[in-house]
Amino acid sequence: MNYLPNLFINYYGRVVLTMGAIFLAVIGLAACQDTDGGPLGPSSNVIGTNITLSPSTITIAKNGAQTFTAIGGTGSFTFSLGDTSLGTLGTPATNSVPFTAGNTAGTLTVTATDTNGATGTATVTIGNKNLTINPTQGKVGRSGNITFTVTGGTDPISFALTNTALGSFPATTGVFTANSTLGNTTVTATDADGDTITANVEVVANQITIAPLAAAFTTATQAVTFTPTGGAGNSYSYALSGFTGTYTVAATDVTVVPAAADNINVVITTVGLPTALEGDQNLTLTVTDGNGDTGTASIFVKSL
Repeated sequence: MNYLPNLFINYYGRVVLTMGAIFLAVIGLAACQDTDGGPLGPSSNVIGTNITLSPSTITIAKNGAQTFTAIGGTGSFTFSLGDTSLGTLGTPATNSVPFTAGNTAGTLTVTATDTNGATGTATVTIGNKNLTINPTQGKVGRSGNITFTVTGGTDPISFALTNTALGSFPATTGVFTANSTLGNTTVTATDADGDTITANVEVVANQITIAPLAAAFTTATQAVTFTPTGGAGNSYSYALSGFTGTYTVAATDVTVVPAAADNINVVITTVGLPTALEGDQNLTLTVTDGNGDTGTASIFVKSL
């Protein structure tokens, strides 16, 4: 009879088949383990595509420039701007692109996109430029002028005054010309992008000096020429004061005569000296320019 052999084959054959299935299951499970022993998900063969832009956040001035570099990602990159009215992108390199800001303040994003469609962004804030002006506190005599220089701005620079009665800026030269009115005013400089900076200018009385500052007259018919400098215009008026007794500005005592047709210099001549009764004379020569600004010199006249 072959009942026992058939039973043996049937029983142990099933055991072998069962053990084979278990073995194959174990092999399959091992194949699904990572190097740390954990199971791998269905995307285990996808390379990470996180992208960052450097710098990721930056503030630049109007018309400023910055290069952005993409880090990470796969393949080649394309770059785009969130607001093209605030700036432009240049020709990109493999993973970088130059950016140039426009002349309007604001905030925008720069986006880098790789071959797989992964993206990274950077935030750009465009601010006003920091202009400087020199001098910040200007002082100028009446009818005089002073030049203000602005740096850090975009040409042309225009100038304006809060009080135009004190002077003016012709065109965009930066040269302030004072009128004859005394006072203070604010100068505002504005560049082509609308960025501004201010300074103060004060119109003051002119300082007129006279040479010599002092002279002594000890003999009759002695003459001294006095020359003023400073002030406005090319014409001055003169006055002597401080006389005592009967000694006066007269043909018989002292004369004040302009030395030239332009009335710049003046010649003072003692025609006669004071008497002992009139005593020594300590006089003051006052020179006045066309704006009313003055300068003085001292004159001593010895009595007989």
